[in-house]
Amino acid sequence: MSARIAPAARAGSARLVLALGVSALPAAASLHAQAAWEAASCRVALGHPSAGLHAPFDALLRGFVRDGTVDYRCFQAHEAALDGYLATLARTDAGTMSRDAALALWINAYSAFTIN
Repeated sequence: MSARIAPAARAGSARLVLALGVSALPAAASLHAQAAWEAASCRVALGHPSAGLHAPFDALLRGFVRDGTVDYRCFQAHEAALDGYLATLARTDAGTMSRDAALALWINAYSAFTIN
């Protein structure tokens, strides 16, 4: 099995894509096609809000944070899920929650917004 390293540009920054036995995306590939390719390599089972307010964000964190290192590329590939989670938090009234639940909401909102 051969390894091919090809440069790929995303959001104005250069990075390397390592593909084992698979061709890397051509440099002329559209951002949409590249985002779809990256999403396929960053799979995660998203938690549904009915499982708890923070279940979707928890699933993203469990899937894309290892040993304290955040895989921002995978978070970017799941930007719609992160946006949906933030929209859910924006519709949530922290004033009706216990102090601890409201604190969790604000901490998670800050963390999700920062990653986004």
